Amino acid sequence: MKRLLASAVAVMLGAAIWGSAAPAVHAAPLEAADVSSSAKWLAHIDFDAARETKIGEHLRSQALKNARVEKSLEKLKDFGFDPEKDLHGVTLYGTDIKLGADATPRSPVLIVYADADTDKIVSFLKTRPDYAESKTDDGTDVYTWKSNMGHDKKETVWAAFPKKGVGVLADSDESLKSALKVIAGKGGLSSSSPLLGDAPKGTFMRLAVVGLTEAKLPIQQPLLAQIDDVHLAIGENEGDDFIKLNVTTTKPEAAKQMKSMIDGFSGMMALQAGEHPEVQQLLKDLKVEAADKNLTVDWKAPADELIKLGEKMHQQSNRGGPEEKKPAESEDK
Repeated sequence: MKRLLASAVAVMLGAAIWGSAAPAVHAAPLEAADVSSSAKWLAHIDFDAARETKIGEHLRSQALKNARVEKSLEKLKDFGFDPEKDLHGVTLYGTDIKLGADATPRSPVLIVYADADTDKIVSFLKTRPDYAESKTDDGTDVYTWKSNMGHDKKETVWAAFPKKGVGVLADSDESLKSALKVIAGKGGLSSSSPLLGDAPKGTFMRLAVVGLTEAKLPIQQPLLAQIDDVHLAIGENEGDDFIKLNVTTTKPEAAKQMKSMIDGFSGMMALQAGEHPEVQQLLKDLKVEAADKNLTVDWKAPADELIKLGEKMHQQSNRGGPEEKKPAESEDK
């Protein structure tokens, strides 16, 4: 379980920001039909869309300055896989939002859309502890192996390549086979599914959870208990990066309370920004609305300005903080 989730997070958060100077050949928006209609949550990254963003290209150029990153990329290329052009999209979803004893979601499914040499991948998997092969009833090859994530407890990972350019991973035989049936065309999300939410043009990352009030969360907080659905979209359109958040609550009072909290936090951050007008402007661009049981948060800013701000903050952190003003020279000198 933890191995699968860790792999998913590494791929989705690390590679999501990966850009390429070359234009995308494919497109990998969310394939709703590949996600089970029973899904309660999902996360999706469209890497092809991310590559075309200014932020993605900037982060890519910065990452390539790191020798360890270059070395890791070369290792992947040995498997016939170049993430700069071959990784198109990743979807992670689960049909249960309850948490297990290890405080992680149960039975997630990871779908990877990529051009990869599956023969080389299988050859590598055969070197893993307790590797085994089997077949589903329709003849799809299934691969399993043990992974310990650096500790003594080993966990089994189940994987299959149901069609060209698609890989599926799960933490149980049942979860994998259910996912394969969905990808084969049985029981995927419909276009009207509440899990899909709103994804504006340019979205390359989206997260969604429905039915949160049914979840058994490790943190018991009254306001959290009144949040039912959450939809988040992140992207870039016409040179502006944007974040769009929609939250559905069980009571109008909860939406208003959340708006007050966000407004208060934003105001506090604006005060702390002090002599940084660019940061204050970014906070002014944050729009928060509460209507009935719904909370919406909309924010956008020019990608070029965000890149400049990021570089400025990076330089300041390397110097140990903002530049200090030099004291005025005494008139006695």
